[in-house]
Amino acid sequence: LNLLFIIALLPLLLKAQEEKKDNNFQYLFDGKKVKITGFGAPIHEFSAYDKEFAYCSGGGGAVLFDYSFFFGGYGMDLSNRFDKVFTLSINDSLVYKNIYKLKMNHGGFWIGYIYKPQSVVHFSGSIKAGWGRLAYYEPQYRMDKADEFYRDDIFVLTPQIEAEINFLRWLKLNIGVGYRYVGGIGTKDEDGNEVYKKNAFNSPIASVSVMFGIFGKKQKNENEK
Repeated sequence: LNLLFIIALLPLLLKAQEEKKDNNFQYLFDGKKVKITGFGAPIHEFSAYDKEFAYCSGGGGAVLFDYSFFFGGYGMDLSNRFDKVFTLSINDSLVYKNIYKLKMNHGGFWIGYIYKPQSVVHFSGSIKAGWGRLAYYEPQYRMDKADEFYRDDIFVLTPQIEAEINFLRWLKLNIGVGYRYVGGIGTKDEDGNEVYKKNAFNSPIASVSVMFGIFGKKQKNENEK
């Protein structure tokens, strides 16, 4: 996980190394005119849950400074189905067994740095840090808190590195790899057994996003030149 943190920050370190040749101090906001734009993107994430394939979908958006540094937010939900049979009882009497579906969602901050964004193909690093919950629910009923069982609040940290392709000034493709760490798991059932395996949600991930926004300067045509 520490290695992934370093890799995710690698574009920023490379940028700092380039600027080291200049004796003048440089800052993100140093009085110069900073170009502020933004972007939004659907996010498709492929990982594993307890060694089985897992697909999460969601989206995010951020404010982009000088087409390089960005800060924003994201939200993700587990999309494919994982079922578990629970035996519900009242006053130690067997009532029934039922199949419940696993739900995982989380959202929070999204921060990153894009290295050489003017290149058609370039690299970036980002970190998502958020909060959410795990729960089981009956699929035939509404997914609100009243229908949830064994709810567990979680913390999710996802550092990753990405390759990006500029298609248009306002459109690019982002493909990334990283690692998802999920902490705070500890809910137990009536018999004192852990409902969720603590390491089952920790997983390498791959992600794909089509990003929409303003990612570079507007090119001048020949007449304007």
